Amino acid sequence: MQFLYKTVKSVLDSGRIGSPVFVRCVAQIASDREHLTDALAEVLAIAGLWLSASPQKVYAQGGKDAGQITATVHYLSGQTALVSVGTVKANGMPRVDLMLLGNKGAIYHDSLLLPSFAMPAGTISRIGISISKSLMDAVERSLQTGKSAIIEGGKTNE
Repeated sequence: MQFLYKTVKSVLDSGRIGSPVFVRCVAQIASDREHLTDALAEVLAIAGLWLSASPQKVYAQGGKDAGQITATVHYLSGQTALVSVGTVKANGMPRVDLMLLGNKGAIYHDSLLLPSFAMPAGTISRIGISISKSLMDAVERSLQTGKSAIIEGGKTNE
């Protein structure tokens, strides 16, 4: 994910797509079902950096038994991220399908065409990105309850 993170960040920094407002990322990067939550944490951390926003509320579905986890995160400034993480297919390559919408344009990417853009989970620490414990605690609460969860420190009108 390092190459993808840096490439998208350079496009965002150029201002070409304006202010980012929505991220949809489907990533098959977890090495196995035990690492789904770790992979989700990495992608959510990167999505939050691309949106330059603090998470407010999350709704998550799936889990180890399902072989995938999908989370919708609402941010304080109104942005949204929809992230789904699954395992790498047997004898397959990691894959990332990304759509990032800004108020002036969009970024689309499917790593099936450029495999170097998809790297297995576990690479995030190499690029100095920290994972929000409060966000991942809220993901766990949402998975357990089947309801959206407020992120500690996030504000809401509800």
